[in-house]
Amino acid sequence: MSDGSLRDRLRALITAGVHAEDATEQVLREMPKKPLAEYARPFVLSDAQNMERRVVRRAEDRAFRGGSGNGEARLKLPQVEFKTWDVTKRTWSRVTWAKATREQHEARIVWLRTCIDDIEVDLGRHERAAKLLAERGADCLEEIPGWQDLIGDPEDASGEAA
Repeated sequence: MSDGSLRDRLRALITAGVHAEDATEQVLREMPKKPLAEYARPFVLSDAQNMERRVVRRAEDRAFRGGSGNGEARLKLPQVEFKTWDVTKRTWSRVTWAKATREQHEARIVWLRTCIDDIEVDLGRHERAAKLLAERGADCLEEIPGWQDLIGDPEDASGEAA
C-alpha cells in the first residue's frame, strides 16, 4: 500500500464516519509489512486525527452557517461528535452536539483555548522573525547573530511575559 493510497483509505473511512483511532487500526491491518505498521502507527493516527478534526469542523460550519434555512446540514448536527475531556474518568470521550452537557462544552472550551494559546505563541515568534529579517535586510535568520534571543518570547526584567 503506497502512502497515497493509505491516506486515501484513511480519508474515505473518516469521511464515512469511522473514528480516527478505528480508521488507523483498520488501515494498518491492511498494510503488507506488519513491522512497518507498528512504526507508522503514531504518524498515521496523527494524520487521521487531523482529518477527523477537519471533517467535524466542516460539518459544524455547514450546520451553523446560513441559519435555519440550512436544512440538510442542520439536520445532521445532532449526530456530529466532538471530543471532550472527561474529568471523572480522566480520559477523552466523544459526545454529540445534541447530547453534550454544559460541563462537556466547558471542557471543550478549555481545550480549545489551550490550543489557541499555543498557536498564538508560535504565531508571535514567526511574526517577530519576519520583522527581524525585514529590519536587518537578511535572507534568513542564520545571517543574524543572536537571532534566537531577538525573536524569543518577549519578557521583561522580572521574567514575566510582556
